Amino acid sequence: MKKFLPNEKKLVCWMSEQQSLLSLPVTIWRDLASQGKTKIISEAKTSSCISFILSESSLFVWQDHFLMITCGNGEPLETLCAVEQLTDKTISGFLYVPNKLNNTDTSRLKERFPDFNFTIQGGEIFGATKRITYPSTTHLMMSDFPESIRTVLFSGSRLQIRRLFADIFTDYLLDDHRFEPHGYSINGIKEDDYITVHITPQMPWNCMSFETNSAKAQRYVESLLESLGPNHHKVQVSQPFCS
Repeated sequence: MKKFLPNEKKLVCWMSEQQSLLSLPVTIWRDLASQGKTKIISEAKTSSCISFILSESSLFVWQDHFLMITCGNGEPLETLCAVEQLTDKTISGFLYVPNKLNNTDTSRLKERFPDFNFTIQGGEIFGATKRITYPSTTHLMMSDFPESIRTVLFSGSRLQIRRLFADIFTDYLLDDHRFEPHGYSINGIKEDDYITVHITPQMPWNCMSFETNSAKAQRYVESLLESLGPNHHKVQVSQPFCS
């Protein structure tokens, strides 16, 4: 039996205009989510970031870029191709990470953005017209939890599950949602940092994912492993890059 879900799909998209993405009405983000075959469930907002829980993972918006993470049937590539039309803004760069990069997606992106410089490496495709810096991100997958933890994660109430994370991410603005009949997501934002957790109780996966761009990522990983005690886990750290 597989211990972990297939890799989540990810899109980071940078815009060239000076007007902040934070000023866009939520209806536009709903339309962009819909293009990606998902929908907005809830939101939380600070002066520097907006966090959306999606029916297929999460969306985070900052002044000049946004991050969309999807699983299952989510299609962030469709969101990317609809951004300029729906926002009336110009894309200056993007990072697209599919489950598996294929020639069809690559050709489509090169045709859609003919003036971009492209870099394809490790199953990721990056395109841009200007210099872009992106920080390191840490992704943790966990499965096979002790029975007491598994019961809370997969069968507990929203508040019971939330308490497992609230003591770790004490200085984040948290927003969470328990899906029916199964599943749970929690987002956290603090200045430019984000954390996101998604629990998938359905067999054969029965696992949990965590991602953050925080400089305290290693501390959070250690705290999650200590408090949840999974028998299996995998950590992936993407290195920062500058185009």
